[in-house]
Amino acid sequence: GDADKRRLYDLYGEEGLKILDNEMMAGFHSFLLEPFQALCFASCFGLIVMFFLMFPILVAIKVDYHKHWNWFVVCIPAFVAEAFTLCVTYIGCQNRDATTGERACSIAATLRAACIMAFTVLMCFKLQEYDLETWVVCMPLLIMEVVVLFHLPFKVTRESYVQIKADRDLEAQQHPELSFLEDQETYAEYVTKNVVGTLWHVLLVLLGTLKVTALLNVHWVIIFTPVWAYL
Repeated sequence: GDADKRRLYDLYGEEGLKILDNEMMAGFHSFLLEPFQALCFASCFGLIVMFFLMFPILVAIKVDYHKHWNWFVVCIPAFVAEAFTLCVTYIGCQNRDATTGERACSIAATLRAACIMAFTVLMCFKLQEYDLETWVVCMPLLIMEVVVLFHLPFKVTRESYVQIKADRDLEAQQHPELSFLEDQETYAEYVTKNVVGTLWHVLLVLLGTLKVTALLNVHWVIIFTPVWAYL
């Protein structure tokens, strides 16, 4: 409405009204303009960060102090954070435009979140000494990498490049102290960065899975070669 436009203008200036070109982003900013809604968002985000921090702490206590805790109990913070991420990505993909590739990107993010949750559950079964093969535990990770590969063509479209560049330039204009965000990256550099970044990650997960399942008998130095080459 006009009231939301007025408040967006007060916050971001004339250039900030470009946000309204993106329906989902405009709705998100309008949502945060209400103090109570902004407080709810900040509280939820803070809880998720807290759960992510609690998980390694519980793992460290169980391992270092030999606590006889069930691994499913230890992983409760991870389950909560992953479930929240899954819900957010699923809801987000409902509002995306299928004709521009945004829907495919959101679906890929939802599938990745589901794979991570499945991996966590299977890992808990394995750590609880259930009769579960290691390759079964790693299967969600391999599925996730397949999703990443299918997502790559949508991620490197020229439309995605233009949108990301516009977002960074607008942020730099509104906040001069963040001028380093102003993107001078060419489209070819953008594509190369995303393709190389995706492929090295896929290769690392594949080699790691083959190593832990004893299907590949090589030193760990070889397994981490993609990381060193990328860096």
